[in-house]
This record gives sequence, C-alpha cells and structure tokens, in this order.
Amino acid sequence: MVSLAVLLAAFEASTSVETWRSPTAEQKRYFAALAKWGVRLHWVEQLVNDPEADAHVAVDADLTDLDPAGVEPDAEPDALARDDQAA
Repeated sequence: MVSLAVLLAAFEASTSVETWRSPTAEQKRYFAALAKWGVRLHWVEQLVNDPEADAHVAVDADLTDLDPAGVEPDAEPDALARDDQAA
C-alpha cells in the first residue's frame, strides 16, 4: 500500500497548473487511470485527455447565475456578512 502511495505521489508531483496545456504521455495515462478508478476529475484535469472538456463548464457547473465575483446577483451584502460571521 505504501508503494502505491509513493507511486501516485510521484505522478501527482509531476503535474502542475500548466499540465493541461501540454501533458506528457505519462500524465495522460495518470489522469485516464484516475478517471477509470472512479476519481471525479476537476474540469481542468479533464482537459489533459479531452481538450474540449471545458466547452460546457458554465452549464455543467451551473455558473450562469453567478456574477464574476462568484456571488449571486440578488444576494444582499448584509446577508452575506451575517453568513460569514455565523461560520
């Protein structure tokens, strides 16, 4: 089990925030294996093997109701402040 953890850690260490732009063959196999094993990949990780995966991000993630700051347009600032204080 430890060997598997070390191996996966090595593959993970070989990735970066730029991996989706020009992945190596090993990185493609790594992300394909994760998906096959049932790991739910983030949409940017899906770009490694499917460059078209970002075509429906806003629709799939239901981001269409949010403004660029990630706050619902009709949310009241006072209500947001109360939520932050309660947490």
